[in-house]
Amino acid sequence: MKLENQQSTITNIQFSGGRPIGGNLGNTSYAKATINFSGITTGSTEQAKAAATITNFGNGTFCILSGSANGKIFLTSSGQVDAPPFYYVPTGSTSAITVANIANEINTYSNTFGIIALATGSVLQLTSSFYGVGSNGLNFVSASVTTTLAGGLTLTTGSFSLTDTFGVKSVYIITSSTQAVANLNATQSVNGNTYFVSGGQTQAGTVSNIAAFLNASSSAIVQATGSTTNLQLTSSINGVAGNNVYVVSGSTTTYLTGATGPSDYPWSFPFIAGGLYVAVPGTVAVTTIDGSQISFVSASGFIPGLFQAVSSSSTALSIVALK
Repeated sequence: MKLENQQSTITNIQFSGGRPIGGNLGNTSYAKATINFSGITTGSTEQAKAAATITNFGNGTFCILSGSANGKIFLTSSGQVDAPPFYYVPTGSTSAITVANIANEINTYSNTFGIIALATGSVLQLTSSFYGVGSNGLNFVSASVTTTLAGGLTLTTGSFSLTDTFGVKSVYIITSSTQAVANLNATQSVNGNTYFVSGGQTQAGTVSNIAAFLNASSSAIVQATGSTTNLQLTSSINGVAGNNVYVVSGSTTTYLTGATGPSDYPWSFPFIAGGLYVAVPGTVAVTTIDGSQISFVSASGFIPGLFQAVSSSSTALSIVALK
């Protein structure tokens, strides 16, 4: 940044009153904290499964599958065409071939049923296409024998919030959902500051996923590492500004602490500015009095408003904050 009364570019702006704001002045350190996530419940990632024995192989007999959609599967030698919810499977010369034909039919419509099938002799192995408890209780009926899928378990669930030095809060929801937002790509939800993080099969795995998500997320102002149930956080902002960052997990609030010295970001005013004057045009990224973050593109001259900070990402030069 460049001052009106100086000929060289400097790294820290001096606003009215001649007070240097921000910049690497003196010894600075980073705020840190360890967050314990042992209170978040965990469970294995499991799909519901069952082994169904086929008991009747005569033409015209049928099996009933109640998956994501219900279907009646007929054994036939006539080559009839499927007309959901009725499905037709050719009868094989052996029971093993017939069971394999049934498995192929189910797999052809696996997206419809939510079931994947595998033939093993006269036994049909059925596995839910989805993780979690949702497929527990689905039935496969052959003659008088009913086989029920079971054993599906749901991943970790829970949530925590992270509040930055501006007071802006982001909420992170740990989910077993397979929806696109439950990934490590820092996908933001429609709620603005709510994000989804995939749970792991263990607490350590979940903490590792949280750390990876925070490091990938443009909304995060921390660097994170995971170890067992503990998440180690370090402020991405040096100086005392990092001490304002805190995490709420359950009923526990944990502040990042230990940072000393001035911060490179943001350049906070020693007053509420009643406007800014930009001598050399460029982008001006500011924090308003209510904590909102706004960018003015190709700004020059006077910018009215009530501001409390200017971001180091600003490209405009010779900025003066007006009392």
